[in-house]
Amino acid sequence: SENCFVSQSRYLLQEDDAEAIAKRLPGLDNVVLCDDYGTQNLSYALAKNSNVIVSLQTSLADEALAFGKKVLILDFPSLSRGLCRRVLPKKFHFLLIKKQKDLLPAIRKILSGNQTILRRYRLLQEELLGDVSCQSLGAVNKALARLLEAHG
Repeated sequence: SENCFVSQSRYLLQEDDAEAIAKRLPGLDNVVLCDDYGTQNLSYALAKNSNVIVSLQTSLADEALAFGKKVLILDFPSLSRGLCRRVLPKKFHFLLIKKQKDLLPAIRKILSGNQTILRRYRLLQEELLGDVSCQSLGAVNKALARLLEAHG
C-alpha cells in the first residue's frame, strides 16, 4: 500500500504543526512523521520506501526529487514565510504547499497517478540530474545551484 513520509524538522516544525499535519491526512495508510535524527540514515531509508515525501526545503527533499521521488515542500507562512515560493524557480511551485488544507489533496493527486503532475515531476527530475551519474559527488547540489542561478 502507499507510504507517505513526513520529514519533521525539529528546528522548524513545532509539535502543533506536526499534529495539524497529521490531522490533515485522514484515510492515508502508512503515514510516518519522523524527527529522529539520531538513527543514521533513517530519513533516507524512509524516503526510499515512500511514494510521497512531505518535507520542509531540505537537502533530503532536493536529493529525493532528483532521484524521482514525489516530494511536497511545506511553504506555510508560519514555517518559511513563503521563502520557497520567492526563491525557487516557477517550475518548482507545483510542489509547494502554502496551506495545510492543500496537503491532502496534493498527496491524493500524486497517489491517484495524475499524469499531468507525474509528468511535471519527471521533467523536474530530468532537469535536476539528466544523464549525470548519481555516483558523481555533489551532482544534485550542482544541478540545483544551476537552476537557482538561472532563476536569478
